Amino acid sequence: MNAIVPRREQHGVAWYAVRRSDGALVGSAGLFMGRTGPHPEIGFEVRHADQGQGYGSIAAAAVVAEAHRAGFPEVWATVRGWNVASLHALARVGFVQDRIENDDRGDLVFLLHRSACD
Repeated sequence: MNAIVPRREQHGVAWYAVRRSDGALVGSAGLFMGRTGPHPEIGFEVRHADQGQGYGSIAAAAVVAEAHRAGFPEVWATVRGWNVASLHALARVGFVQDRIENDDRGDLVFLLHRSACD
């Protein structure tokens, strides 16, 4: 954990706009310090009209690559079990299911992406 704190202070966490090739905004993606302790968690959203076109996977891949370049060996995602599209998008970029927890809102799937350098 101590090795991660300086990386967080140096690189921070980031949130990015996701745009089509014509510049139109279709969503956002980024990292935040969430439920997963000292390791960052990815989040992304794509506007309904642009869903199903691969923007979630493309954005997730770019954010994960930046996180690993910044020195974070693990990136986590938490997704509600009913959100099949996000689960598929994350699987396409190499996230694997770690566990499922249940809270007052239902199943919460924890997924993990490890750096290829680990």
